[in-house]
Amino acid sequence: MLGCTRGHRPRHAKVYLNFRAEYDRLQAERIAAFAEFKADVASGAYPAASHVVPIADAEFAAFMAGLPRNAR
Repeated sequence: MLGCTRGHRPRHAKVYLNFRAEYDRLQAERIAAFAEFKADVASGAYPAASHVVPIADAEFAAFMAGLPRNAR
């Protein structure tokens, strides 16, 4: 009914919208965003100082102490 699937459509069904095309467009946008993120990380553009949140040494130590050993 909403055009979400590819391929077979039952004869009794009527497609009112083509959401499949929108899903495909969004997937292409997701891929482009992740590629841009990867390039920013590789070039050192991300993270910048504006993306880093400072934390007190004692608070960081307490956080690390609460993690399981295999997550450190």
